[in-house]
Amino acid sequence: MSEFCDSLNTSLLNREALDCYGTQLTQLTPHNLEALGRLVAEDICFSDPFNTVQGRDIFIGVMAEMFEQLDDVRFDLVDSQIQGSVGYVFYIWI
Repeated sequence: MSEFCDSLNTSLLNREALDCYGTQLTQLTPHNLEALGRLVAEDICFSDPFNTVQGRDIFIGVMAEMFEQLDDVRFDLVDSQIQGSVGYVFYIWI
């Protein structure tokens, strides 16, 4: 992860933070889950077709389990948006 992303204040949602999250998601491996965890709020709400969870540790656990269950996981970023205090990342899971 870049030094810029490492220095972000994750308590504030802004375009730069969401872009760093999206970039990290596209580069995600079982070995860099902690880097993704540093980019999300403690009380993250995460939803995908298989899970709806709240909390950083639970979110990272879902990601870790995904890598345990599947051989080749990749995410392609389609779009991201900020609406008030909520950020959305739209991705294709390959």
